[in-house]
Amino acid sequence: MLCLIFPACSTSEKTSDGWCARPQQAEVECEFGQNRIPVRTDMPLSCKIKGEGQKLLAFDLTTDQWEQLRVDNRRKKHLRMPCCDAKVVLKKSNRGTRFFAHKRVGDCDASGETEHHLRLKQIAVEAARSAGWEAETEVPGGTPSSGEWVADVLATKGHAKVAIEIQWSGQTYEKTLQRQQRYKADGVRCLWLMRRIGEDFTPTRELPIAQVSEDQDAGYLAHLTPGYEHDSEQVLPVREFLDAAFSRRFHFSVPRRCLGTASVRVGNLECWRCKKETNIISFITVDLGFGPIRFTVPYLDGCDSLVSGLVRLIPRDLRVGAIKHRHSKTQGYAYLSNGCGHCGALIGQFFEYQVRGDDKEVARLDIRIDDDWLDLLCGQVHGWTVYTFENTGL
Repeated sequence: MLCLIFPACSTSEKTSDGWCARPQQAEVECEFGQNRIPVRTDMPLSCKIKGEGQKLLAFDLTTDQWEQLRVDNRRKKHLRMPCCDAKVVLKKSNRGTRFFAHKRVGDCDASGETEHHLRLKQIAVEAARSAGWEAETEVPGGTPSSGEWVADVLATKGHAKVAIEIQWSGQTYEKTLQRQQRYKADGVRCLWLMRRIGEDFTPTRELPIAQVSEDQDAGYLAHLTPGYEHDSEQVLPVREFLDAAFSRRFHFSVPRRCLGTASVRVGNLECWRCKKETNIISFITVDLGFGPIRFTVPYLDGCDSLVSGLVRLIPRDLRVGAIKHRHSKTQGYAYLSNGCGHCGALIGQFFEYQVRGDDKEVARLDIRIDDDWLDLLCGQVHGWTVYTFENTGL
């Protein structure tokens, strides 16, 4: 159950996505007494040269090139806004972000963006280009029948097209799916960077999303929830996240043939029946590079080949009891369980909790994810995850 979001694949191999928006204006914060007041300011990152169709990105220019362009535009008045063909002036925000602005807004209905939005677009373009993709901001597409859209960032590589959408303001799940579908209709895959993700957002392979925050020291961070534990979360810089996405290391659930390790942890307790000390398995742990995924013995029911392969690695002198189905009078049915290494009595899940914290790893095995492992892991890892180069085998 693997879904790569950004392989350089043919059109027929794509998993597409979509939306509709316009580029635009930014929101700058101004202080007034103790309050911070959002002010709408026109701040697109791109403009075009009149009569040529050539597109310029503010962050592509050196300081000298930017100043020369400012001088040339004052003289020639040859730059135009991509949204409405209005004349352009070159500006710089208080944070140092260069941008193009309408000389006069007039009837342009371009929507607002925050400066966070602009900085994230720049990061996305730089990440895509670094991975060998061509990338631009504020790229229009679509048709009146399927729905028109303007991608915050559109990256292309051969026949593959990937849109990056930055959603700094709130947006409903239904609206996100709607916009995603518009991309899908045009054969464009889309990744969302969203500051707010509602509780009703369900992770699916058709809708890749990362939550984004800003940290004063670390900059912009991407937050992912693989789903293998209730509180599991991957947090990494947005640039590192996008590097992973454009290098085929961003996957939904677990990719087939992914590399990892499986280990067996064992703890010691007194058997409730014979009163002798015995070792039992506390967890089978799988590590795919983003944190341990732990399985108790009962959860492994039906994974006979995996269990037997790992149990064979346990040193015999530990005298771990046989892992097999035993009938529990308490539960009223038989299940895969630990047993006493001396008398064979069922050691139930209640007793397994006693050894956690004092258990230790006694066996480790390098693994490559096959069908058996997929059946086990996909029930635990059901979100979007970044994998390392080592674990993907790239």
